[in-house]
Amino acid sequence: RGLSRLRLVPVRRPLDEGVVEHAGEVVLARDARPTKDPGLIMRVAAAAAVTGLPMSASTLRRLSDSAPELREPWPKEALDDLLVVLGSGRRAVAVIEALDRTGLWGRLLPEWGAVRDLPPRDVVHIWTVDRHLVETAAYASGFTTRVSRPDILMLAALLHDIGKGRTGDHSIVGAELAIAIGNRLGLWPSDVDLLSAIVRHH
Repeated sequence: RGLSRLRLVPVRRPLDEGVVEHAGEVVLARDARPTKDPGLIMRVAAAAAVTGLPMSASTLRRLSDSAPELREPWPKEALDDLLVVLGSGRRAVAVIEALDRTGLWGRLLPEWGAVRDLPPRDVVHIWTVDRHLVETAAYASGFTTRVSRPDILMLAALLHDIGKGRTGDHSIVGAELAIAIGNRLGLWPSDVDLLSAIVRHH
């Protein structure tokens, strides 16, 4: 009995609303309500990106099974959390891949399905198209202090080849998709136009 009292129990450290660190992973807090909290997916992802901790498999599974769709346009907090993920550099790659494996990334960006595991046409690209987009966004995060709109830079990097895997010029198709995505994310109309123009002329 004496030794059992000395046994250390992993501490649950708060990271964000409904999100905690437990045993070296990002998990849902005990009082989290995924079915009533659409922004929880992005808060979990942002916490993982900031801390570098993996999201637990059970948390991803629970979110995949029960988290509702984000309303359109996205709440500002959800967009901010997406930008936190994209701004985390190399950490964003593992976070987005984990979300994608459990179907959560495709729920946030339905357009992603056409580029998922799509082999590259250009020999200079060494990754599949979806991985190329994530790697580009991670690389672009290193230039955020050199531009006046780091948010648009990272979003454009993530979406610049989103038109691939469809019929037609991928730049033109991608520019149209960027308009739909920008509106869904809740960007200002002028920012949607800028995002679309960057994708069109990348």
